[in-house]
Amino acid sequence: MKRTLLIALLIAALFAPIAFAAPGGGPGGPGGKLSRFFPPPGYLDLTEEQRDATRELIDALRAEIEPLRDQQRDLRSDLRDALDADSPNAETVGAAVIALHELRGSLRGLTDEAVQNFRTLLDADQQAKFDNYRELRARKRFQRRGKRGGGADGGDGDAEGDFLGFLGNRR
Repeated sequence: MKRTLLIALLIAALFAPIAFAAPGGGPGGPGGKLSRFFPPPGYLDLTEEQRDATRELIDALRAEIEPLRDQQRDLRSDLRDALDADSPNAETVGAAVIALHELRGSLRGLTDEAVQNFRTLLDADQQAKFDNYRELRARKRFQRRGKRGGGADGGDGDAEGDFLGFLGNRR
């Protein structure tokens, strides 16, 4: 009896990730990883025209970001190789870190621009809901950061003022 129960639990554990996988091609649904910048489809009650424009916006963003992501992957690999060398060269490691930092800024700029373009598609009520959604996501992100042992400013991450400073830096 115990053996049968154990086998059943193992099978359930193996297939649980498949059963709970996000539908539509990736984390967050049809938009994949990019959908983390936009709320779930029904949240803003978008019109069909707004949905079409949003899909076009996401597709254009994805086309711009994919080559940068490939470049980022290559830079990370180069950094790992430089760090794993018998005697890592500080100049090589530093150059790789700086290149990654600049690339991250480029990616952030593209996504920020896409979010602003998305906001222009919305009416005033939808913009207010969207802003509220983004603030809640920023708050959750900040709280997770605090649980890992550091807030945005390196503090303990539990002060409301720290959160507002963090939010101001991201907008």
